[in-house]
Amino acid sequence: MAKFHLLFALAVALAVLSAQARKTNTFHITAAPFHAIHLHSPPSATKKHAAVPSGGIRHVHHAAAPSPATVEFALSPEPYPGFYDTCLSKVSNKCGSEIYNGIFENDDVSAKCCSEIVGSGRRCHEGIVKGRLDQMKGLQKVYKIAIEKRGRKVWQECVLVTNLIRVGVQPSI
Repeated sequence: MAKFHLLFALAVALAVLSAQARKTNTFHITAAPFHAIHLHSPPSATKKHAAVPSGGIRHVHHAAAPSPATVEFALSPEPYPGFYDTCLSKVSNKCGSEIYNGIFENDDVSAKCCSEIVGSGRRCHEGIVKGRLDQMKGLQKVYKIAIEKRGRKVWQECVLVTNLIRVGVQPSI
């Protein structure tokens, strides 16, 4: 369950890069947001138990809403003009997705992608994470704190991996 909460608890935007993201300051993911999975269900997905003879409580089951093919998020206003364009141009689409999964699904980030995220700079990494968090209005503060913490952890691990590679040690990730 904690892993699932970390899905929305982690540094975001470096992960999902596209040509459109560089032009419009938006990024796309191919997953349903947490609130769509847990809070919304189509009326046909509910199933009520038969009434309990003793006057007991009925249970209602909800099925998850179907996942959209793509979810689009807009980042918050840039700290300065061109900030997101500059940051997003430093990470490949493949590594962007891998970093996103590393942050939201607690997956491993490859050494190659760690090099890209470190190459983009800490300010870019933290700025994009903050930009995404600013857009998550309904997310409880405790989860936002967890996202920030996971974002810092991914950054620190990637710096370590990148430094090991520079001195000739092949990290086992």
